[in-house]
Amino acid sequence: MDILLIEDDAGLSYALASSLQCRRITIVASARNAVLGRTLAEHATCDAAILDYRLADGDGGSVGAALKRRGIPFLWLTSLEAAEFDALGAPLLQKPAPAAAIAATLERLVAHPPAARP
Repeated sequence: MDILLIEDDAGLSYALASSLQCRRITIVASARNAVLGRTLAEHATCDAAILDYRLADGDGGSVGAALKRRGIPFLWLTSLEAAEFDALGAPLLQKPAPAAAIAATLERLVAHPPAARP
């Protein structure tokens, strides 16, 4: 499975890439900010994405909205609670989430992707 990773913590990004690779999940593109994340969400080819909400240059909401428009499933990996932001119907895992939980959620999302939104 090929995924996007939008996460501004370099250490966490590296750890996720390593632990997910063991589960045959490859990070094909990543961004540490909302601007690049949005560009990737609008143009990259991937099966799913992992998004942090709080990014150095703003929030990941616009990234999630771009993915949703394209019908690309994603999950939030953040320290925020679901009531603190619009999750756009995507699942939320609290940091630090075990790699097994992240992988299982991604697999479910890819097996049952949301419909693209106009």
